[in-house]
Amino acid sequence: MPTEAVQEVIKYAAPTRLPAAPSFVAGIVNLRGRVTPLVRLRELLGVPNGDNDGGDAAGSEDKFIIVCRRRGLQMGMMIERVHTMYRVPQQDIDWAIESHLGISVDFVSGLLKADERLISIVSVDKILDCVLKR
Repeated sequence: MPTEAVQEVIKYAAPTRLPAAPSFVAGIVNLRGRVTPLVRLRELLGVPNGDNDGGDAAGSEDKFIIVCRRRGLQMGMMIERVHTMYRVPQQDIDWAIESHLGISVDFVSGLLKADERLISIVSVDKILDCVLKR
């Protein structure tokens, strides 16, 4: 996720559920007077949780919230952990992944090659658009 979209990373806070919200929206929290929707990033991106008991992964696995602010709106994305933060030159990021892959990539805006790994760069704007549409 681009660092310019990240306001802060905080410890997990239990949200107030919203009855008509899509399943990937965990609910809302009050962060310093701002009502902030929380998104289950793992569910939205379709990443399996590795939990075979069928329980709620959000409460047992998500330990942090990445608070993002885009276009004047604030949103929190629930994550299990922060692996590493990279500061890389723009030329090391491939922003044209859709043209290379020939398919639509819903929430990924770029790829970074670090050593022998490919790291996906999540588009906060695309996630925000998805939350607003539903």
